[in-house]
Amino acid sequence: MTLALLGLSTFQYYWISDVIKQNQQRFIGDVYASLNYVASRLESLEMRQIALSGYFSYTEKIDTSNVFSPNVDSSFPLFLDSMYFPNERKSANDPPKDLRGSWLAQQANGEVTNGQSERADPVNKKLYRRIQKFNSMVQRMEFETKSTHRLQPVLIDSLLKVTFRSRGIELPYEFGVVTNDGKGLLLARSKDQSALMRTPLRANLFPNDVYGNGGTLLVSFPSQARYLFNKIWATLATSVIFILIIIVCFAYAIMIIFRQKKISELKNDFINNMTHEFKTPISTVSLACEALSENEIHSNKNTLMRYLGIIKDETKRLGGQVEKVLQIASLEKQDFALANEIIDMHDLVNKAKERAIIQMETRHGELSCELNASRSLVMGDEFHLTNVIFNLLDNAIKYSPESPEIHIWTKDTANGVNIEVSDKGIGMSRDQVKHIFEKFYRVPTGNRHDVKGFGLGLSYVRFIIEAHGGSITVSSSPGHGSTFNIILPVCNA
Repeated sequence: MTLALLGLSTFQYYWISDVIKQNQQRFIGDVYASLNYVASRLESLEMRQIALSGYFSYTEKIDTSNVFSPNVDSSFPLFLDSMYFPNERKSANDPPKDLRGSWLAQQANGEVTNGQSERADPVNKKLYRRIQKFNSMVQRMEFETKSTHRLQPVLIDSLLKVTFRSRGIELPYEFGVVTNDGKGLLLARSKDQSALMRTPLRANLFPNDVYGNGGTLLVSFPSQARYLFNKIWATLATSVIFILIIIVCFAYAIMIIFRQKKISELKNDFINNMTHEFKTPISTVSLACEALSENEIHSNKNTLMRYLGIIKDETKRLGGQVEKVLQIASLEKQDFALANEIIDMHDLVNKAKERAIIQMETRHGELSCELNASRSLVMGDEFHLTNVIFNLLDNAIKYSPESPEIHIWTKDTANGVNIEVSDKGIGMSRDQVKHIFEKFYRVPTGNRHDVKGFGLGLSYVRFIIEAHGGSITVSSSPGHGSTFNIILPVCNA
């Protein structure tokens, strides 16, 4: 699944990169097309302006000596001849035909005198003046010195804006015009001229100029990256969201697997411990019953009572173990009710101390109490709260060396009464402290194998304390023992 997730992420990355690249290429193509259109449009507008100005200002007398100026390419009169006399001569050496007749040819060759010219056909005169007028406009268009006044920033900006908008490009831009060699800046509408000079988005202006002095139009888009990102942000966001969902689900599944594995191990340990805890009293009872079946035991009353006491103790022990398991099961199902009554916690501590004193004596330990709380009355269940204190004492005894040293004291706090149970046992690491209130968890005891139990005691303690509206915390370090702090709300009755 990890490999599949990595493959999917890689595929999405390359796919999105390809989409960005295609959008960028499409954007650049649209910009180039727009620039070329603007350049062509500017040239058309200039030609139209020259033609109109030549038409309205052409009032001077026809000068036949300038019809075919030596500075004009010979293709111009031939071109104009072709316009007005299609399918006629194709070069200057071809004989004239039809309307041009001998007069036009002789006039062009200087063979017609003034008298003959005055008597020429009026149609030919008009035609001649028409040709001369076109020649004059073409000369002005191509051979007059052109200055930078032909570069009108407002006109260029307007054409760019309209052209870009028609192609769906609506974002801020900067533009300028440089010389054809790219060294001189003729026009600039930009905050960063150095960045404008570096832009690859450019097109030649007035491309049909004979001498190619039109310059180069440049354009740059400061927010181009943001524009391209806006084109694919929805697709990118959707892909990222779905990949994150897959990653979260995958991580959650892995976490559940490890948690289930841990729970399985804890339950296996619980079953092993429970089997051991049940097997010992059952074996003891079985042996006692076997001994009682012998006739010799019946005659000895003291021995008989001793075996009966063993059976009673082991049966009580077995019942206690079963009761612990049933208590946890009932707590999980919320199938219990607290018998709330006013209880003095000092009395509960003394009762739990009496139950634990027997174990302390067999281990030659010391159990001391300092009951300093002035407010010790709480509203709670006496049976469960007594078990809480006893379980803490039992844990302190089990996880202490040969001679346990346990101290209990109570004191007043702002939140209620505080009961502390402290020992000088083996202690716990920080990681172990995090798990001690979990079901079936037992602190490892190293080479010691005499610590018995199901790992349910502290889980039961926390559940009961929280059910009474209190809290429990623990502080511990390896080799320095542990201290459990219980805070219960007091009753003011």
